[in-house]
Amino acid sequence: MCDQATEAGGLVPPLPIPHQLASLRRLFLAQQPLAMELPLASPASCELRSVIRFLAAKKKSAKEIHEELCQVYGEECMSSGMVRRWVRDFKNGRTDVHDEARAGRPSASDETIAKVEAAMLEDRRTTVRELCEKIPEVSKTTIDKILTEHLGYSKVCARWVPKMLTADHKRQRVEAAQEFLAFHGTTEEEFLDSIVTGDETWVHYTTPETKEQSKQWKHPSSPRAKKFKQILSAGKIMASIFGIERAYCCASLCLAGQQSMLTGTVRP
Repeated sequence: MCDQATEAGGLVPPLPIPHQLASLRRLFLAQQPLAMELPLASPASCELRSVIRFLAAKKKSAKEIHEELCQVYGEECMSSGMVRRWVRDFKNGRTDVHDEARAGRPSASDETIAKVEAAMLEDRRTTVRELCEKIPEVSKTTIDKILTEHLGYSKVCARWVPKMLTADHKRQRVEAAQEFLAFHGTTEEEFLDSIVTGDETWVHYTTPETKEQSKQWKHPSSPRAKKFKQILSAGKIMASIFGIERAYCCASLCLAGQQSMLTGTVRP
């Protein structure tokens, strides 16, 4: 077998011996730029900004500056967007690499607290965002702090009650209670047993099941059951019930939109 082979009409040089390979490797490494083993850890912000200002003065683009920062300080030193911002600021004439001094946030004055409370009392359902639009000179965070910490307000849902009593209903209840108390002081009879009480309610023909009633046992691998929205039926009956404690109970049913009534008496 020939020690040399021809390739494209020429001779291929012989393979180098091991000591020649080592020399070539040292020559290759000598031509490569020196790379830092580890980036500089935890650089100060002012240091990074000073480097950005220096490189920006050398007419380097923000992309090139960001690449050089990542090579020296690591990938997490500063985002490319922040580098572009500082390059723009330095080109616009900024020379300080330190953060601007910030004045401490002043505490809410009595006048501001009173203004926020007055705006809230106009509509107790208003939101903090709406109050911020009414009082633009006060931030949303400050308004929330004034309402919760300074004034002690908290936003809660309205409590559900079965029936809203009007002022006339309340007056009638007070008068009836006073009359019962006066009668109780003048007689020894058990007059409470002869007081007639009553109530009425609409009874629908069909009532959809509640969420609690629709619960069922479900295996982790089985699909979740679906329940479609249902509404109360249009057909309904007005049920009125009157009675006393030890005598009888009178019940009447009246169809919606009709005058006819069905009355019955139930004795204990």
